[in-house]
Amino acid sequence: MEQYWRDVLSHVNWSDPRYQDQIYYKPRSEEDILNESMIAEEMFHFIFFNGELANISELTPLFTRFGLCYTWNKNGNARTSMVGTVLNLHISMNLNIQHYSWGFDASTGIRMAIHEPDLIPDVLKHGFIIQNGVEAYINISPKKYIYPPYPFKAYGNEYCVKENSTGYGQYDREVCVDRCFADRTLAVCGCKDVSEPGDAPNCSLYQLNTCYYRYLYELLKNSSQGCHCPRPCEYTDYDQVISYGQYISEPIKEYFLEKNISTPYDIEQ
Repeated sequence: MEQYWRDVLSHVNWSDPRYQDQIYYKPRSEEDILNESMIAEEMFHFIFFNGELANISELTPLFTRFGLCYTWNKNGNARTSMVGTVLNLHISMNLNIQHYSWGFDASTGIRMAIHEPDLIPDVLKHGFIIQNGVEAYINISPKKYIYPPYPFKAYGNEYCVKENSTGYGQYDREVCVDRCFADRTLAVCGCKDVSEPGDAPNCSLYQLNTCYYRYLYELLKNSSQGCHCPRPCEYTDYDQVISYGQYISEPIKEYFLEKNISTPYDIEQ
């Protein structure tokens, strides 16, 4: 599999005997993604919020086109009245860099995105990478934008949309564009990515490489051209200021080892 990801960056020679294994032609499944990813209990040492340890099992797995993500506070119920780092969210993670393989990112670290609880983030557009071996402080400032709905024009000569296509919940333009791209790649390639909803067959690695990713790339280059996805009447942006410190200080390291809170291997990860 590692050779496959190496070749994806250039060109996969599908006549090569190593690619005759049926694993490359079998439709992908969520189980495949889970087997290739770290489970939450292995990735997260602890999650600390509002003065209490949070249960790692409360993390929500989310399948995306680029792998498995985990969402914290999916239902939006976790709240704190404190400003600053004392009682806000603290996460300690094992990035397992010793077992990295080839993929879409050339860096080591964790890709994160700040978003509204009920929305699926576009981690490529709005995500950022925290490198391994550091303690990162993220100062978050939400900004909510509200525009008047129809019959008023909100964006020049455009009308904004307040509800989604089913009439329930908040409309999200990025979800609309994502669904549009999914429909168009399905029409061309005859399959969908594991992360996309619907009953259509999932793409195999062969289909992903020879059709799906190539056509998706063309769609991304042309932005949302060909998709009817008006801008929303309400949305929230999050400004982020990130600062770093070297992890871990010697006194804390000695304390963790003395109390068996962590192992030398976990600290290095």
